[in-house]
Order: sequence, then C-alpha cells, then structure tokens
Amino acid sequence: MTPDKWDRLRRVFAPVSTAPAQPPLYDPRQDPEVARDMAEERAAILEFDAGFSREEAERRAFGGSYVKWYITHS
Repeated sequence: MTPDKWDRLRRVFAPVSTAPAQPPLYDPRQDPEVARDMAEERAAILEFDAGFSREEAERRAFGGSYVKWYITHS
C-alpha cells in the first residue's frame, strides 16, 4: 500500500470528535420521581420473580433505593 492510501484510511477511521462528551442536560438519577419509579419496578420484580409478599418486596425495594439515592445526593 502506498503512503497516500494509508493516509486516506487513517482519515476514514479517525475519531469523529476528540472533544470530551457533554454531560446530559437531564440526569434521571437526580430526580426523586425516577428513583420512586425504579423502586416500584424493583418491588414488582421482587414480588413476582422472587416470591416475596407485596409488603416485603416494597420494604426491600424502597429501603435499598432510598439509601442509594440518599448516599448519591448527600
């Protein structure tokens, strides 16, 4: 291969941008409503897949999600 062809290949496979990625405008992890929705989903999974009672599943799901959210945002 000639050097000219190598240069063309390098340009084709070169990264599109070397600028750092911009953070998202909206971070769902900082929204308490999203945290609640995630906990409700987790409770449903624990209830139906793991066989826990509804009360036990909610206790486990909401207890864990609250602690994670509090640690992340405190």
